[in-house]
Amino acid sequence: MRVAFTAGHSQLGRGGSLEEGRHMAGDPHLEVRTGGDGLVVRFLDSQFLDKDTIQLVGDQLTSLVEEGVKKVVLDFSNVRHVSSPFLGRLIALHKRLTSGGGTLRFCNIHPKVYLVLEVARLDRLFGIQLDPGTVTSGVAGMVP
Repeated sequence: MRVAFTAGHSQLGRGGSLEEGRHMAGDPHLEVRTGGDGLVVRFLDSQFLDKDTIQLVGDQLTSLVEEGVKKVVLDFSNVRHVSSPFLGRLIALHKRLTSGGGTLRFCNIHPKVYLVLEVARLDRLFGIQLDPGTVTSGVAGMVP
């Protein structure tokens, strides 16, 4: 998949391709916005429990990193429930980004989701911004 990183909004859907400014056919799970040298990826689903959805979203996020994105902010504003397999995919994404000199940050996390991250001690691994207006490490201003 070839991704063009230009300013604006895009949605990444089941087809796995990124198209600028329009909804994808099928059932999109991610909204992708560019900003500076990074991306803000907003999850459109309220929960990530189904293994097929987790696989699809994980593959979509990985494909963005494979295209050379170094800074990613994941916006959890719609997410209310996460599963262990979903967290595993996020850990793998974090490892892939950081091993290549990149960064992964989370923002707009619902208290229930934050509690899950805290209990699993993943709040220490991931850069989590509780205040949606601030994101660190060179992606400031990317969060709506």
